[in-house]
Amino acid sequence: MDFEQARKDFDAWRASYPADLYSADPALRLLNRLGLASDTARLDALERDATAFGREIVSVVGPAAQRYEHRDHLPELQRYDADGRAVEAVHFDPSYHDAGRAIWASGIVAHSGTPGRAFEQATLLYLLSTEGEAGHTCPATCTIGLARALRRRGSDAVRDRFLPPLLERDYDAVERGSQFLTEVQGGSDVGANASVAEPLGDGRYRITGEKWFCSVADADQFLLTARAIGGVAGTKGLGCFVMPREVDGHPNGFRIRRLKDKLGTRGLASGEIDLDGAIAWPIGPVEEGFKTAVSIVLNTSRWATALGSTGIMRRAYLEASAYARARTAFGNPISHFP
Repeated sequence: MDFEQARKDFDAWRASYPADLYSADPALRLLNRLGLASDTARLDALERDATAFGREIVSVVGPAAQRYEHRDHLPELQRYDADGRAVEAVHFDPSYHDAGRAIWASGIVAHSGTPGRAFEQATLLYLLSTEGEAGHTCPATCTIGLARALRRRGSDAVRDRFLPPLLERDYDAVERGSQFLTEVQGGSDVGANASVAEPLGDGRYRITGEKWFCSVADADQFLLTARAIGGVAGTKGLGCFVMPREVDGHPNGFRIRRLKDKLGTRGLASGEIDLDGAIAWPIGPVEEGFKTAVSIVLNTSRWATALGSTGIMRRAYLEASAYARARTAFGNPISHFP
């Protein structure tokens, strides 16, 4: 085989990737049709939205991710503005926001505002994960977890303040969520977390401490755990709180020490964050904070991680099976060999 034919075969492999990921996945379509057989209107809406999103992933999200995951276009930390004021901002390549607009417009997070939308969210998360984490699957999952915690456990005042902006489909108007749980001494041993929460007497708390691995460091709302002053040791003393990024237009008592230099999902901004009197509101009773964090927030992440894993496996299958048909060795496509 000459090199021109080899290049044609390579290009044919690239061109064989489906333009519509939902229509090209008969197993996924069958699952949705079985699960929603009694609600044809809902099924029709899901399939319409999933088809549109499957196309957007291929035409918009994938090409954008190739750029902003490249080492020359990674997130950058800006500690101060041009006048020396603290801003603690994270700046992204514009392509990152191009992908974000397509992803949030799909309703992947907005569905969290309506109980019982598991089929819709699962389908969209699975499809998105064919691009791996892509810098946005983690923010979407963190936002979904925070929204569910607020919806199920937040007081009326806390829910009304923080939930609606999380459910926007407009990426340029939405507030994205994050989950800051890990501390240096308390990774899997969450009960060892040392951040403290001081009650202010009006329902608010001041949070002081250090969070060691904070993905979505650019988020607008932070979900975090801290031990209320006087709280018992271990996980039983931890409260679960929501903390806005800004108060009165200024960083809310936090400082991004640095962004992590990671393998893998480099387009996603992960950092180390210090808290010094940050204002936060409890999500549910403070003494039940660990229960809220695990039963709602972390269980949501586990569900999304399982979906993401299947999406990544689907992408691996699509790539490998197509390559096996296009790549020849010893005079035959390698799909012919055991």
